[in-house]
Amino acid sequence: MKRVLTYIISVAAILFVWEMASIAVNLINHAAILPGPFDALSQVVKNAAELQRNFAASAWRLILAILIS
Repeated sequence: MKRVLTYIISVAAILFVWEMASIAVNLINHAAILPGPFDALSQVVKNAAELQRNFAASAWRLILAILIS
């Protein structure tokens, strides 16, 4: 249980630092240059079909390369 709690806290800390960095960078540059974690995740969900297709193509190329070598 302690290990799971450590992982949860670590992920939360990384997301918090990412969000704070996003806010700081965007305030300094007065533009949306660095997206926050929730903006990035929403784009992953929105483009899931395209990402899945590209992942499958890349995985197939990797398998072929390993088989050829």
